[in-house]
Amino acid sequence: MSATLNAEVSKNPTIWLALELAMSIWKVAFMAAGLKSPSVHDVEANDFDRLAALIELMRRRLGLPDGQVVIGYEAGRHGHYIARELTRRGYEVVELDSSSIERPRRKYAKSDKLDARALVLLLRDWREGRRQISRVHIPSLADEVDRDLHREREYWKKLKLQSSNRFESVLVRHGCSTKIKPKRSLKVAAICDFRGEALPAPVQAELQRLSDGVAHARAQIKAIEAEQERLLSTTGREAADAPRVKKLEMIEQLMALVAVGHHTAWILVQEIFGWRVYANHRQLSASVGLCPTPYNSGQTNREQGISKAGNAKVRALLIQLAWRWLRKQPESEPSKWFKERFDHGTRSRKIGIVAVARRLTILLWRYLKNGELPANVQLKVA
Repeated sequence: MSATLNAEVSKNPTIWLALELAMSIWKVAFMAAGLKSPSVHDVEANDFDRLAALIELMRRRLGLPDGQVVIGYEAGRHGHYIARELTRRGYEVVELDSSSIERPRRKYAKSDKLDARALVLLLRDWREGRRQISRVHIPSLADEVDRDLHREREYWKKLKLQSSNRFESVLVRHGCSTKIKPKRSLKVAAICDFRGEALPAPVQAELQRLSDGVAHARAQIKAIEAEQERLLSTTGREAADAPRVKKLEMIEQLMALVAVGHHTAWILVQEIFGWRVYANHRQLSASVGLCPTPYNSGQTNREQGISKAGNAKVRALLIQLAWRWLRKQPESEPSKWFKERFDHGTRSRKIGIVAVARRLTILLWRYLKNGELPANVQLKVA
C-alpha cells in the first residue's frame, strides 16, 4: 500500500460495506478512504463466516486490524435476521429505507453489482455527513415474532374478503341471488340462475371451493383471536417473559379507553408503542408518517401534507381511530379542537381528521409512558 493511501486510511479508519441481497448469491461491495472505487465480491447467501473472512482480508490489505466496519443494505423481504446476526458479530449495521436510495428518472443500467457499488458510496457519504438517509429501526427477534400474530390475522381477513368478493361476482355473472353467502354448510347444487336452472358443474365446483376458502379463513381468524385472548389472560401472562408482560399490560391500558378496542390496542402496542423508543413527540409523528412536510423555497411557501412515511397500515388505523374517537369521546380536547376548526365542509373534515390522528397518537403515547390521562377522556366501565 502506498504512503498516500496509508495516510488517507489513518485519517478515517472505517471500512464501508454494502450488501445487495438475493436468494442464492449476495454481492458485497467494499469501500474505504483512499480507494478510488469499490471492490465487489460474491458470497453465498447466509454464509456469514465467508463474509467475516472477506472483512478480515480487507482489513489486512488496508492495514486496519481494528478498523470500524459499517455494513448497510436495503431493507426488504429478508427481514432483520441479517442485521441481528451481523450485530452479534460486532459490526455496525444500517438497514436503509428504500426511499433513501435515489434512482434516476431516465433509463439506466441496472445489475446487482452496480446496485452494491452505488449503495456503498451512499453509505460512505452518509457517514461523512454529505448525504441524509432514512434508517429502519431493527426489532429484536421476540418483538418481531409478537408482530406476526396480528399481521397473520390481517392476511386471513384479506383472503376472506377476496374469496367473498369472488363468490359474489360468480353469482352476479350467472344472475343468481346475492343474498346467498359462502359458508361450509352451503348446498351449491341448490343454487339456481336467473331462469331457475341449476348452474353448470364447473361453476358449482368453483363456488364450493370459494365457500370452503371463506370458512377456512374464518376458522383461522377465530384461532388467532383465541390466542390473543389467551395471552391477555392470567395464564398467558404467567408463561410470558417481562418484556411481553409489559406489552400485554399496555394493551389492557389502551383497551380501558372508550373508543379503543381489542384489535386496535393490540396493533398499536405491537407495532409502535411496545418496543420503539421515542425521544419526543416529533419522532413519534414522523415514525407513522403523520408529520407535516412544508415546502419553502424562494417566494414559494406551501404545505405538502403529511409525509406518509413508516407503516401505512398503522397510519390508516390511527385515522380510523380518530373518526371513532370523535363519536365516542366528544368532550375530549382533540374532539373539541376538531369541531371548532374543521367541522364545516367535507374537505375540511378530511384534512382535520389527520391532525386529530396525530394529536391522538401523541395523547396515547403520553398516556402509556407517563400515565397522563387528559381531562374529559372517558374510561370504560369495569
